[in-house]
Amino acid sequence: MGQLLGQLDGLLGDLATHLPSALHPPLIRSLLQALADALVRVLLDGGPFRLFAPDDCGMIEEDLDALAALFHADGEGLPREDVDRILNPLSELLTVLQLETPILIDNFKQARTRGVPTGSGRLLAYDPAVIQHVLAHRPDHAASKFLKKEFRLPKKVGSSSGGSAFTGSFGYGRVQVSPMS
Repeated sequence: MGQLLGQLDGLLGDLATHLPSALHPPLIRSLLQALADALVRVLLDGGPFRLFAPDDCGMIEEDLDALAALFHADGEGLPREDVDRILNPLSELLTVLQLETPILIDNFKQARTRGVPTGSGRLLAYDPAVIQHVLAHRPDHAASKFLKKEFRLPKKVGSSSGGSAFTGSFGYGRVQVSPMS
């Protein structure tokens, strides 16, 4: 993500130079929101070959810190509260990504038993759709086995990467993972 941040830094500098200062905050806020939404999509819908283990969260958290610092720009960019509010859904998602597979499976079962609706705005760690996405991108046998059993999938789904072979869209919504405006 370092290369992307370097390009963003240049882009933000160009925008600051060429646009009226009144347009800076809303444009920069919209750009950060679009980046946050894109990162959520990558983490939840990254495709069948994008796998995330709990150990990856430290690196992702460092990237989020660098992104926040870039958009805050030592007080010359967005207010820190705005940056934190926009990036909060990603921080919450990282909390879910850090959970071990057995805990995610238990949370999924509890959510299904209690009838927690998908996209309800409740804790992401108990949102069935979010948990399904996280488990689908886990590089471990337990996640794959659970999803195959839960959704009655065939034993071979064409993944030779050793990770979870279950992919698909579960309908998580923007309302669930994006900050309230």
